[in-house]
Amino acid sequence: MTAIVEVLDRLYLGQYEETAAAGLRPTHVLSLDGSTPADLPAMLAITIRDLPAVNLYQHFGVGGSFIASGLDEGGIVLLHCNFSKESQGITVSVRVPVPP
Repeated sequence: MTAIVEVLDRLYLGQYEETAAAGLRPTHVLSLDGSTPADLPAMLAITIRDLPAVNLYQHFGVGGSFIASGLDEGGIVLLHCNFSKESQGITVSVRVPVPP
């Protein structure tokens, strides 16, 4: 069982399958393993290979915009990823401006 971790207010990291047990109902899901674990209107799937040489920078724009949009709408955003991709989820999330 993996934990759902709150990265920022309303921005979480973990596996979608664990959200119900954590009492979390995400409105926006950014999947970094290319899967679509949820049937949500606000779902973005990006396939990122879990290799050290992968260029994550190319995903900052679309991933960061999706996260920022979800937060701006007052939603709850989940960065869905497998255990091995948790650091990639955090890396993509750094593109999001932190509120003061």
